Amino acid sequence: MMNCIIYQNDMSMFNTSLIIEEEHRMLMKWLEPVIEVKCDEINNDVMNDENKKLYENLISILRHDNCLNDDNGIEIENIFLLAIRNAVLISYTAGLRDGINIYKK
Repeated sequence: MMNCIIYQNDMSMFNTSLIIEEEHRMLMKWLEPVIEVKCDEINNDVMNDENKKLYENLISILRHDNCLNDDNGIEIENIFLLAIRNAVLISYTAGLRDGINIYKK
């Protein structure tokens, strides 16, 4: 009988955990458009303020390197911009999730 009670309590905790995870997923889905806008703002700030000189150096190298054709240079530039954008999105989303988890505890 005691094992049955422990099992029920474990299942109750498991179900509660699943509900919290589902609520968290739904909240993040609902916030997705806001996250996208905020990440675009951060990305613009990063590219215009903090990394402007690095970006200008990259473009200068790509334009003056005779081994690359224009398409390859543009592709490398796009990869660089996408990598920065992805890093901002991942970092912002992780911070938001951590904040939500701390608040719920």
